Amino acid sequence: MASYKLYYFPSKGLAEPIRLLFAYKGIQYEDIRFLEINGLKPKPNMPFGLCQFLRKMVKKLGGSVVILRYLAEKPEFNVAELFKTVFEKDEEKKKELEKKFAEEVIPNTLAN
Repeated sequence: MASYKLYYFPSKGLAEPIRLLFAYKGIQYEDIRFLEINGLKPKPNMPFGLCQFLRKMVKKLGGSVVILRYLAEKPEFNVAELFKTVFEKDEEKKKELEKKFAEEVIPNTLAN
């Protein structure tokens, strides 16, 4: 059983970048698409009243950018390397991170 559940309307919309990230990283998730015409009115039960949200266990996150940011920090996604490089305050550590990013992360990403 997938530990992630992505809820959205039956269209690409704002949830598509999240689906693409799951597909790119090969992470299993449950893609739950709902229709308001079936009598389901999801917005009152959703975080911040947004239609797209991600559920992992009991945690609910609302909004595509929030979800992508949350996933970027997870080790199984390994997308946060750029953020670490950009926001590092220690100049020596920043140079090390930039070197690692240029020599390891970018070539590995482009190889995929």
